[in-house]
Amino acid sequence: TEKEMGKKVKETSIYKQALARVVALLNDSGPPWPQKPADYGESYEFPQDITSLSPKYLGRLQSRLAGWEGYTQYLLGRADVELALLQNSYDIALHEKMAALQNGGSACKLKSTLTAEALAAVLELKEATYTLAEKRAVVTLLKSQKSIYDTQRHAASREQSRRADELRHRLA
Repeated sequence: TEKEMGKKVKETSIYKQALARVVALLNDSGPPWPQKPADYGESYEFPQDITSLSPKYLGRLQSRLAGWEGYTQYLLGRADVELALLQNSYDIALHEKMAALQNGGSACKLKSTLTAEALAAVLELKEATYTLAEKRAVVTLLKSQKSIYDTQRHAASREQSRRADELRHRLA
């Protein structure tokens, strides 16, 4: 938040005010949020043959994938909230402008025409359209990333289960 002569500048965007309230509410009343796993590295290579991993490496891989999956789920939740709040603010502002445009005209206009006129008339609405698209893209990418971690973690878990079953059969 910007500061002006030592005082916080009041945020005027209803969307940003709502987002700040939601984040504060969750931070105050919710469970602790996962931090970005710092010691897992920037990237990793999932093994082509998971059966060749040592038990220690397999466990470490599963732990790392679980950590990244949890952190990604946290980021996805934040991105979903931001998208929903911005979409709501956008819809209200767009519909208000469309209503004003419709009431100012004598003929009934198509919704697509009113939308185009509203976006042309209000630069902030046009910019918000692009911001919404970016936020949707972030949500899509985070869902994809979470799915990858989930799939790989389950593959590691299945291999651990297979090894445990194999060991039980040998001992029986």
